[in-house]
Amino acid sequence: MLGLVAALYDYDCTEAGRRFQLATACEPVSAQVRYYYGFYYLFTVGRYKEAVERQEQARKEDPLNLLSRVQLVPSLRAAGRYADALSELHKVRQLDENFWPLSFLLGIVHASQGNFAEAAPGPLKLQPLRNSFPARSTPIRMEDNT
Repeated sequence: MLGLVAALYDYDCTEAGRRFQLATACEPVSAQVRYYYGFYYLFTVGRYKEAVERQEQARKEDPLNLLSRVQLVPSLRAAGRYADALSELHKVRQLDENFWPLSFLLGIVHASQGNFAEAAPGPLKLQPLRNSFPARSTPIRMEDNT
């Protein structure tokens, strides 16, 4: 957790790396720690191959964690593994086709490959899903109190 704090809140990559090294030095290491280390540190500092390795290991240990699965996709994409990124997204679709990051990332991956016809439907599918968020379950009303 301290590695995550150093990376996300302190913007201290050196300290984040040190903390994540300590957290992963001895087994057992939780899937969540592997995922955090891969996505929030290794990916951020441009160590894409290592990020993918850590995140894939986390996925194997916790295959139903949809967030960690979709956040593997930017690492795969950065490592030039577009086919693997799309494959991972299709696996997530089999688990939950309404998981909103899925549609967003499908659009990103397709667009980054120049496949705009496939990219366009992804973000469009987000519109009906936006009201599925608990914070947005009721419409926001703006009243004029003048």
